[in-house]
Amino acid sequence: MFVTNDVALITFVPLTMIISKKMKINMMETIILQTIAANLGSSLTPMGNPQNLFIFTYYGIKPSQFFGTIFLLAILGIVLLGILLMRLKGKELNVVFPASTLEGRKKAVVWGIVFTVIIASIFGVVSDKLALFLTLAAVCLLDIHLLRKIDYTLLITFICFFVFIGNIANTSIVNTFASESLDGSHSVFFTSILLSQFISNVPASLLLAKFTSDWQPLLLGVNIGGLGTIIASLASVISYKLFIREFPEENKKYLIKFSIYNFAFLAGITLIQYFIGV
Repeated sequence: MFVTNDVALITFVPLTMIISKKMKINMMETIILQTIAANLGSSLTPMGNPQNLFIFTYYGIKPSQFFGTIFLLAILGIVLLGILLMRLKGKELNVVFPASTLEGRKKAVVWGIVFTVIIASIFGVVSDKLALFLTLAAVCLLDIHLLRKIDYTLLITFICFFVFIGNIANTSIVNTFASESLDGSHSVFFTSILLSQFISNVPASLLLAKFTSDWQPLLLGVNIGGLGTIIASLASVISYKLFIREFPEENKKYLIKFSIYNFAFLAGITLIQYFIGV
């Protein structure tokens, strides 16, 4: 909810893999459920995932409007996940890790302040330009080597996504299809879910936002649409790559289990949200 679903999985999946190796048990299901939890949990906040941040800023949504729209979906997802976890057999894990000490406590405080300023900028409390300046200043003063570790390829990819989606949205075929199909909240809701299964929920958000001012069903649809196929959410791809890198022989089994769990959640949450109201 705070550091995005991608970062949460980059942090927790490797930790799960370490525990799996130490205990000599297969924790495939745990990683799959972590992925579902990250995708569902991230839906609750504007900075929880990229599509939320885009929709929040693109439509100029007020925080109260955003939380009012997404709250029931996030709670529904968490409740269903909790029910599933209670039905699964758990194992008690006793893992001993070597003691570690936190170095650079002052740096940690500064990074905490920078993080707070970034969150404040998302909600419009402070200028985004000020947040950018303070972040770059902190990096340059505390650890300039971090600039070398940025995934510039990923940043360029996102820029290319905007350019590509902009060009696609301007084609006559897409314009005609969108104008005929996106004629109400239900069509936006189901189209965003379906489109997410094939091109992922972030590109789906970028594309559909060009053709509708009905942001509520779009917000709900692309967050639910992160469930389902392995490519419906970048976070799901991250977990998958981290797992098969360690256990390449489990590739097929992972995809089958992932699909069963995700499509079950996708179907259940879609139906419940539809009857609650879109």
